[in-house]
Amino acid sequence: MVYNYIGLMYKANKIIIGFDDFKYLNMKKRLYLVLYAQDTSEKLKNKIMHLSSLSNTICREYGLKYEFGKSIGKNKEVAVISIKDKGVATRLIELIGGEFIGENASL
Repeated sequence: MVYNYIGLMYKANKIIIGFDDFKYLNMKKRLYLVLYAQDTSEKLKNKIMHLSSLSNTICREYGLKYEFGKSIGKNKEVAVISIKDKGVATRLIELIGGEFIGENASL
């Protein structure tokens, strides 16, 4: 269900993929949620968590890179998915559940 929703929202341009786009929009404080894959390198995970904490963006580890890529119709692994819509972020939080990292943990 989560992966289908991610794919649908990617097509609706509510989600961006990749670390570089994450850094840019995170710096502009235009993100509500960041998902990174469980099989992402520790170095990249630490960078994502650090940058997210600076902008108070919710950060969550979920899924696998292959599954992220497959869900958005790419034939490649995707480590970082950033959500730039508050409604989409709220729905993904409901679908995923669990603890979130970040000061604005309740949207």
